[in-house]
Amino acid sequence: MRPANFTIAASNGTDLTPSDVWQTTESRLIVQFYHPPLPADAEVTLSLRNLADTAGNRLPDSNATQRFTPTPLRDTLPPILLPLDVDTTRRYSVSDSLRLRFNKGVNVDAPNDVVTLRDTAGNVARFRLVRASAVELHAFPMDTLSGGGRAMVELRLGSIRDHSGNRADTTLRFPIQLAPARLSGTLQGTLADTAVANSLHVLLFTLVATGKTYQLRGVKVGAWEMKGLPEGEYRVAAFRDSNNNGQHDEGTIAPWRAPEPFTEFSGTVRVRPRWTVNEVKLVVE
Repeated sequence: MRPANFTIAASNGTDLTPSDVWQTTESRLIVQFYHPPLPADAEVTLSLRNLADTAGNRLPDSNATQRFTPTPLRDTLPPILLPLDVDTTRRYSVSDSLRLRFNKGVNVDAPNDVVTLRDTAGNVARFRLVRASAVELHAFPMDTLSGGGRAMVELRLGSIRDHSGNRADTTLRFPIQLAPARLSGTLQGTLADTAVANSLHVLLFTLVATGKTYQLRGVKVGAWEMKGLPEGEYRVAAFRDSNNNGQHDEGTIAPWRAPEPFTEFSGTVRVRPRWTVNEVKLVVE
């Protein structure tokens, strides 16, 4: 769903297109959008067109028009932070991210200063905010805290405002338990298959120092992600799993059966603790 799917026409001749559209945090079937101010007390027609479901089926436009009259009253309420999906009884690992959800669309003025994590020794880990949608922000740690113990998460809501500029200039705090820092990282990349685009593949990640191999099975063409890899240098490979047995079949002479296509990434890839390395591109031919 995009802003171009909506048309707003006022009786005084003003035509507008929303600047932002998003699904609400309460339900993916409810949509909100933000538009420039409309003339008060004018009759407005909202039209929705060229909309399709997730399978690509075009939806009928017979019920896609609604008329309403804007109120002259402006929105003065600040955005509300919805309950965090954080289990305070579970130990938190510093590499974990936090999900912040709001009741309406928000913007962030200082994305690196909103979320911090402070342990009992006074050490502070900062987080970087990434906008997943207009109503959902993801906080990823920029710093690390080692060891266990207890800590306090601080959320400075004064840097978060809605589309009308309203904000709640407060700081929320809640305690959590810290788990020992994980010495693992994440690899991300893309996979292409020039011959059989809809087949499944297996990705192999071999730690050079020990020869231990980690598998990622059932990978389709497109983007992939492998989490929880121990720190070190890796060789990355992939093969088309034609029979879906999770093993690379080298084929047979009698009866003749071709080997499953195999490819390997050029060079090695360094996995760093609490870090994501991307742009690992694999092509199976």
